[in-house]
Amino acid sequence: MPIEADPDVTPLLDSGLLNKVIDDYHKQTEGPRFKVSTSSWGLHIIPTQVRAKDGQFAEVKPLLDVHITVPTAKRTPAGHFLAICNAVTAATGIVLEASGPGINTEFALSSLKFYGPRATQEDLEKISFEWGATDIVAREAVLNLLEHSSTTLTWMVLCNPTKESCVFNMGSFEGRIMGPDGQRHLMPLHDRENKANPK
Repeated sequence: MPIEADPDVTPLLDSGLLNKVIDDYHKQTEGPRFKVSTSSWGLHIIPTQVRAKDGQFAEVKPLLDVHITVPTAKRTPAGHFLAICNAVTAATGIVLEASGPGINTEFALSSLKFYGPRATQEDLEKISFEWGATDIVAREAVLNLLEHSSTTLTWMVLCNPTKESCVFNMGSFEGRIMGPDGQRHLMPLHDRENKANPK
């Protein structure tokens, strides 16, 4: 890791620093190649090249770059997440499985006191909202859905090339942030309650 990646040296991670980390990774490995992208939600590390069967690098199109349509419907956050994965599967022919065991709890406002394992049908109804996406890039659909979350979430897509399937992992961000006291603290749940846009 470059010395600049030490949070004591550079407290704020931005695209410049992340690009330097990725560049150093590329110099030290023979593995996949990545690029850094930014959005209103944060930083994204996206694969650009992988080794083909002949050992040479080949361009790849990440699953979340495909255009999808998710019909507007009232669902739980987990239901919307699953609908995105199903739309990507239909568009690419590659199975994208949804894995976000705590997504309903993380999305829900803390005032609803929603607890996934003990949720009743009435509880699920309270956290459900209408949402959909029409002919947009899957990554943009995910970002749009996350605008409704009361918790900062992060994700990663892990693929198994031999099975032509991938798992879309979604969960709360577990990194540390600089607090007003100058100390680093774990990102709390429901940190976006004032920004969330539940319908």
